Amino acid sequence: MAAVFLASYFLAVLVLRVGTTGFDWDDTLPLHLCDLVVFFAIDALASARRLSCELTYYWAMSGTLQALITPDLHQGFPSLYYLLFFLGHGANIVAVAVLLSSTGYRPSARGVAEAFVGLLLYVMVVGALDDVFGWNYGYLCRAPSRASLVDLLGAWPDYIVSGLGLGIVLFVLLYLPWARVGRAEAP
Repeated sequence: MAAVFLASYFLAVLVLRVGTTGFDWDDTLPLHLCDLVVFFAIDALASARRLSCELTYYWAMSGTLQALITPDLHQGFPSLYYLLFFLGHGANIVAVAVLLSSTGYRPSARGVAEAFVGLLLYVMVVGALDDVFGWNYGYLCRAPSRASLVDLLGAWPDYIVSGLGLGIVLFVLLYLPWARVGRAEAP
């Protein structure tokens, strides 16, 4: 049911965006990291596929939380885009809670490595697309226009390397409570 909600939400936002502002290559494609989290969360909730669970957990609990804390929004409350931003990003966090509470999924050390390799692939592929087409998905070509964590990571392109370093640190920190749980449950 949660997977159906996420998929419906994602399609509704896409239709709303295209219907109200038209299709804009610069920001309509689902190429922000949080957009990919939605896809992995849908798969994880529908199939409990381990890799999708890992990417959903590590990316949502690090990147999506940061987006919720420092959103790059150009419309304030109570605009529909404002509400949809928080609903969608919040749904990614709820998806993690559902995965942890109802599927038997537990974050793994292997997942830390997979999440980091996935992040590297994201930066390489989406960064190349951004460069070729002049886009800025994932803020890989310029920092968000609003204050964010990126402001503390240095100037472009240094903040990409700093962000990757911060990413691996956050992934390890997100795994540590589960490493302790695993040791406590071991015979």
